[in-house]
Amino acid sequence: ERAIATMEAGGIAGFQSSFAVLRDAAQKLAAEVSRLAQPTLRQLSDVRTRLGELRDQLAALAIGKLPFPTRLLDALNHSLLSRGADLPARHLRELCEVNDERWRPAIEVAFTRKFGVVVEPDDYDAAERIYHSLREEARGESLVNPVKAVKLKRAVRAGSLAEKLTTSHAVAAAVVSQLFGELICVERREELREHDAAITPDGFMARGAFVERTRHYDNLPFIGKRGLDQQRAYKENQRGELEAEERRLRPLAEDVESVQVKWRDLFDAPVSLWQDIAVASELPELQRQLAENIKRLGDIDRAKFDDLADKQTALEKTAADLEQEQRDLDRSPKRLQFAQQENVVKQRTTEATARKDAFDRIRETDVSDWLPRLDELRSEMLALYTKQVAADRFSTRFHEMDKEAGEQWQKLIAARRELAMAHTKFDDLAIEAADNAAYDKQLTKLDDSDIPDYTAKAERERKTWEKLFLTQVLEKLRNALFEVENTRVLLNSYLKRPIGNNRYRVIKWENPDFALYHKLLDASAVAREDELFFASADAELRDACDQFLHSLIDEDKKAVADRLLDYRHYYEYDMEVDDLGDDGEVKATSRVDRQSGKFSGGENQSPYFIAILASYLRAYKRHDTRSKLPSLALVPIDEAFSKLSGERIKDCIEAMKALDLQGVFSMSTGNIPYAFEHCDSLVVVAKEEKRVGKRPQIRNVP
Repeated sequence: ERAIATMEAGGIAGFQSSFAVLRDAAQKLAAEVSRLAQPTLRQLSDVRTRLGELRDQLAALAIGKLPFPTRLLDALNHSLLSRGADLPARHLRELCEVNDERWRPAIEVAFTRKFGVVVEPDDYDAAERIYHSLREEARGESLVNPVKAVKLKRAVRAGSLAEKLTTSHAVAAAVVSQLFGELICVERREELREHDAAITPDGFMARGAFVERTRHYDNLPFIGKRGLDQQRAYKENQRGELEAEERRLRPLAEDVESVQVKWRDLFDAPVSLWQDIAVASELPELQRQLAENIKRLGDIDRAKFDDLADKQTALEKTAADLEQEQRDLDRSPKRLQFAQQENVVKQRTTEATARKDAFDRIRETDVSDWLPRLDELRSEMLALYTKQVAADRFSTRFHEMDKEAGEQWQKLIAARRELAMAHTKFDDLAIEAADNAAYDKQLTKLDDSDIPDYTAKAERERKTWEKLFLTQVLEKLRNALFEVENTRVLLNSYLKRPIGNNRYRVIKWENPDFALYHKLLDASAVAREDELFFASADAELRDACDQFLHSLIDEDKKAVADRLLDYRHYYEYDMEVDDLGDDGEVKATSRVDRQSGKFSGGENQSPYFIAILASYLRAYKRHDTRSKLPSLALVPIDEAFSKLSGERIKDCIEAMKALDLQGVFSMSTGNIPYAFEHCDSLVVVAKEEKRVGKRPQIRNVP
């Protein structure tokens, strides 16, 4: 309130300073509001986090999944073939049901192996191999050997915990009998001592000499369908309580946010406001200048205007007379003579300037250093020859030295030019300079500089760009190629089921154009972070690295760089088709791209139809670990099956259903008899044509 009063009193002139005071006061007030609300906001954040986790868990329970990852189960169901309506791999908890809910706490606590995975005996070898190959921890899961489990089945004693569980699965029944067939149910703790193995309804258990409680029941049942239904109801109740708590806390959070928004709206003034205020602050000075100008205009003596007008008229007449005189002079015969004399003066001036320059050059040349040597040469030559012969010898020697000096000068100029081209740092030195002073100065600086420091710095910079090149280019390329290979393997795992009399798979091989870059990627994978890898690599890899880098930084080679950075070019791909006999054995194998020209129309279209399905599998993520979740996976195809026979149409539709995709096709009338019995819905569109007056009218009637 004090800041508001100060701002009102300051007016426009003091607005900038008083507004800053008011802004600081408002900012402190908004910060205090935020500080006081922090405990409640943290509580609201915690509630929302827990609520989000509960919603995720309930979403999983709603579709029959567990509220936590089941790595082993998903991997087995993804890879193994189903032999009926049930999935090929299931948890023991799915195969059992609690028939006495009063004993559920004891069963949930004691059944520590309820997440063991059961598969058919024929699938066990493959399942064990998959489990062994898993890189990530399959937490809480294990794999049941069905043959061993059945062999270990034992008799179930009356009153044992095994009687509280119901199962129709042979392996599950054997495991239950082995784990709980001799674990007697007792009502009181004291009765535990009467049996070798016993358990109370709350999960307190005795085995041999040990009495233990592995954990308290957490009200999260997992065994049987009723168990998941109870867990879902329990978590829905928790969700309701958290949603009520969230609704109670939300208004305060919204109020705090509105305070912050209002503060920013009112006090984060735009630049235009300060510009307007700056203009407004100049108003008093502008008003003062206006008053002075009005006063100055009022003081002007208008009586002098007539005198000034007379002077202007006289000056204009004088200017006209001078212009006429200039025109008369231009037409005078002496004008040509005058121009000729001007040219003579210019020539004489040019000659005088040239002679003065030559004289200055001679005068400025200091030959005093060579005078003693000149005297020696003159004495030697005059002692041997007459003056005329000596003069001739001197002239010959002068021309020889002058020629040699010219050659040496050209060599010096070439060397300077080569230095500037090789080292752009020196391109500001004058190549045609008459002396070498500037070059000597640079040489002295180089002699005085610490070259080893520059060498160390260059090595550090090289390590830096090599690391960037490895991490930002090569490593990303390797990751992309790894993802492609992972996708190809996953797609092939789906495509391994026969479709009609054929089986399909996507294959790849290295693109020979990129063989050198494959070696570069392989070498970068084992490069150590603290060494100059490319400096120690062989010449071929260094050349590949240099070509790669020059392509990245050269704008003219953008197309080449884009091709090198596109991981899709590093391998070539094709689809192999196995032709299966009646016994399931492979009779022949062909490649689609390589031999498509030899195929019939149907043989050509079938593989491309399968390729379309594989593409949609990947687009809808139906080939990865989310494949068991319900999902929209529409496959719209126009003019489908145009070249396929009836049997191939049936095979393609069945393949789509097996891959859990939903097709929407348009097809010609001739294909309907082969497709309609395999489709869920059929819309036949008939063309109705008639004439209304002179105009034809066409309707498509579904």
